[in-house]
Amino acid sequence: MNSKDRQQLVKKLYNSDCVFLCLSAEHLAQGFKPGEALKARIGVMNAFMTELAEKANPTPENPFPVAVVVTKADLLNNFDGYLQEKTVETVKQFFKNTLFVPDSPWLVGIIPVTLGTELAQNIELGMVEPINVHLPVTFAVLHKLIKQTNRVSKTRGVWSTILPGFDARQPTDIKTRMQQLNQELIGVPIYSGDRQIPSLLEWCLREGWAKK
Repeated sequence: MNSKDRQQLVKKLYNSDCVFLCLSAEHLAQGFKPGEALKARIGVMNAFMTELAEKANPTPENPFPVAVVVTKADLLNNFDGYLQEKTVETVKQFFKNTLFVPDSPWLVGIIPVTLGTELAQNIELGMVEPINVHLPVTFAVLHKLIKQTNRVSKTRGVWSTILPGFDARQPTDIKTRMQQLNQELIGVPIYSGDRQIPSLLEWCLREGWAKK
């Protein structure tokens, strides 16, 4: 990739609402190994994220969303739609100097996806049984909705209407949709820097943007 292509890619990343970093499960199955990091081009990904940080200037209070999409998740032992803790730790090792450092400006979801074990074994005739393929987009859309709602709420003072149990007179459509999307992400490891957060929606409202 020449310098011009690199600049164009960084510009596209800057104008994106969320960055997807794809990492094949075949590089995670045996735990963290520098050789697998090289094969997975982790160094290239980290370099682009560093350039993006310099251009977008995200902060811990106004983080840039990143979905680390673990593809071919059916290759992981005993995969049932969720990542085992040791696999999450391996992903964190790959990006330990960029995405998972203290006070990191990134909001990171580690999301396993697969089109099915049978398809992996027989690409022509295998049955497609997708698992979690919608979740990277769910993560991005929820983050965008929260961000847009934050902009409106700062001018109207209606932050309290986003979480349940507050002013019922306010429209609930957006609130309901965000809660539904947030529920879809239950079980997805989400990190603000080196700290795991239990809920993207509640973190943004109670610990992140709502306090700004």
